Amino acid sequence: MFGVQEIQEKIVFMGMIPRETIDSVLDRLDIVEVLADYVQLKRAGRNFKACCPFHNEKTPSFVVSPDKQIYHCFGCQVGGNVIDFVMRHDSMEFPEAVKILAARAGVEVPEDRASGSGVESFATRIYDANKAASAFYGDVLLEGRGKKALEYLKSRGIKDETISMFGIGYAPREWESLSGYCRSKKISGEILKKAGLTVTSDKGRNDYDRFRDRVIFPIYNERSVIVAFGGRVLDDKLPKYINSPETMVYSKSNVLYGLNFSRKGIKEKGYGVDLQNSII
Repeated sequence: MFGVQEIQEKIVFMGMIPRETIDSVLDRLDIVEVLADYVQLKRAGRNFKACCPFHNEKTPSFVVSPDKQIYHCFGCQVGGNVIDFVMRHDSMEFPEAVKILAARAGVEVPEDRASGSGVESFATRIYDANKAASAFYGDVLLEGRGKKALEYLKSRGIKDETISMFGIGYAPREWESLSGYCRSKKISGEILKKAGLTVTSDKGRNDYDRFRDRVIFPIYNERSVIVAFGGRVLDDKLPKYINSPETMVYSKSNVLYGLNFSRKGIKEKGYGVDLQNSII
């Protein structure tokens, strides 16, 4: 990944985000306060330390400086400011990270410039495709086509409130059901493929839906944004589970299922417990 300064210069040069907007975001946010939502920081003199979220380690080498408003890991040598951290941690492009942090800081990002003259980032479009897919799967579950899947969930003790909370849905048996729905929403086939929602046929002639006849579980990042999906069969066919491939917005090593629901409790308690169980 480019250094954050180089990325900022590229973006500013393109006229996508004004330099003063970026500076306002950095001035208004405290890096310690923001990063505390991602890692468990402990004071170490003038700085704060934590185990690095970008590589496995037992001894904390990830240091955050409130004076300099930067972070640096002495283990894997990554570092930068708060924008760089969000980009790296959430696999985001620079404009997206700025927009998210600007909202937190109460800074308005001029839409006519941030949009880059109508050129949307692939990552943003993938998020939109995932959101549309989740809505489609959720609606299908409650329709006639989803009756068998709904009965299956009920048989496993899954309550309506749980289905709603986790956004559980159902992918119908048809090969291009989701694809057709997304086309009606003006979502391109290229974005569906980049999101991992479709697969190219062996002959390379057309794309078809990755998930078919499966209960669908949206996979959220810690900000409750859908980055991928998991699908389970309704019987004992193999493979029992299939998941989205890694994409521009989804890295399996950086996403823990359900963390968006449990992060606040983990932060309050100071620890988490892995029971090595799943609801299905």
